[in-house]
Amino acid sequence: MSYLLSTARRIATALLVLLLLVLGGFLAAPVMADEQIYEPIYPVGPSDAPSKGQDEDKGKGTIRVPDLVAEEGDFHLAVIDSVQSQIDNQEVLDAVRETMGQTNANIVVGVDAADNAMEGGAAQFIRALTLFGPTSYLLLHDDWPDSTDTKGYIQDGWIVIGLMLPDKDGKGAEIAIDKAWNVTGDRSAALSNSVAALRPMMDKEDYTQAVIESVRITTEELKAPKNTLGTLLPASSEGNRTVLFVVLGVLGASLTTYVVFRGIRKRQRQATTERSARAAQLVQQLPQQLRDLESCKLPALSADAGGVIQQRAELLERAIAPLAKAGQEAVHRVSAATAVSRAELERLEVISRCQKELVSACTALNGLLGNSNPSRQRWGSIISAHRQLLDECAQFLDRVDVAPLKAASSVRAHLVTDTDALDEAQQWLDKPMSRRAEPVDMLERLWELRLALASDLDQLLEQATRKRIKVPHELAVHRADRPEGGTRRLDDLATLEQASRQVQRWMDDHPGDKA
Repeated sequence: MSYLLSTARRIATALLVLLLLVLGGFLAAPVMADEQIYEPIYPVGPSDAPSKGQDEDKGKGTIRVPDLVAEEGDFHLAVIDSVQSQIDNQEVLDAVRETMGQTNANIVVGVDAADNAMEGGAAQFIRALTLFGPTSYLLLHDDWPDSTDTKGYIQDGWIVIGLMLPDKDGKGAEIAIDKAWNVTGDRSAALSNSVAALRPMMDKEDYTQAVIESVRITTEELKAPKNTLGTLLPASSEGNRTVLFVVLGVLGASLTTYVVFRGIRKRQRQATTERSARAAQLVQQLPQQLRDLESCKLPALSADAGGVIQQRAELLERAIAPLAKAGQEAVHRVSAATAVSRAELERLEVISRCQKELVSACTALNGLLGNSNPSRQRWGSIISAHRQLLDECAQFLDRVDVAPLKAASSVRAHLVTDTDALDEAQQWLDKPMSRRAEPVDMLERLWELRLALASDLDQLLEQATRKRIKVPHELAVHRADRPEGGTRRLDDLATLEQASRQVQRWMDDHPGDKA
């Protein structure tokens, strides 16, 4: 789990940084400059200007774009077929390799000859190269017709250099430079410096070196931002949006995973702390409970007593030793453990609860049968609790929707028979000198009445539930064997029955712990 959390945290941090970089690229405001993008390499006088007729002839010419002759990484060289033999492509690639390693820009260099050029010279040439050339799929924004006013034609980070070689008369040599909106620097300086450096090379007709110098000087003056996401983001704006959505989705999923794992880990730590605290509390209580349990002595009953009392007393007697042993072993295990598991804590809780119930049952049975003068309060609570339960049953049976239920007649019979028996028990309790029944016999009778009423009442409540009849809160409280808002059992019979059920369940679940 800690490995998963650590991995999720690293992924979320990396993606957050990535997202900031993406958003920085998308939100940067474009800066467009309306400036001249070309400059003649040789000065042009009035006599060099083409005549009107020549203009019209050139305007009628077919647009010709160069072929892509060499490329490496982010550098692409396109040369018109008529001058390809005058340029050493491999020498250009070898020379610009170092230059490209020092710039963040993507560069396309197009080379044409003045003899072939359409009207507009180098400036028109690089526009044609951008729109129709072999690298236009790289150079153009996907939405360039709509984004021309804000971002221009050219894709982010790209520079286009158009080099026009002189004609046979040595005229018409030009250089043009176009760039993306996010490429910074002084284009005029790049043009001027290029012109100064290219004239000697044009004079010598060293066009290979002219291409190399145009790249070097342009990259010295113009700077593209570092393309941190170049390996991830496609060159198109539509691709950028797609990748942005993917990044946002991955980031959201990663952050959600991180939060979920962190929440799980936090809850696990909290649960471990709570289990340890609860286990420590139980470990402190168990020694005293063990002493109370070992001191439990059930009242002596005659061998032929039989009935409910005998069955419950034998069950409780059998459970004392194994519960004491199980408690000692649980304390040793928990004390030696560095962390308390859910299963171990649950086992400890069950043992502690059974021990408390067993001690309470022994105390109750001793209070009812353990001496010659039984506790009047304990006997009185049994009679009172049974009467109250009958009263609640009577109110429930008076409802029109309850009376037709099949078990209603059985419960209604208890209102008569149990009331008569409770009157006799009350008289037995009030006049000890005239008692004819022994306490064990009276307790047996009351206990059997309680069990019979509980059985018939369970059937009635089950039938009412199936009919979607709401059970009164007061009756539900009695059936829970606890007074409302209290922790004490309603009476000793409820205590004895609850302890018997709890102990029997524990012994069934842990047969190896039986004595």
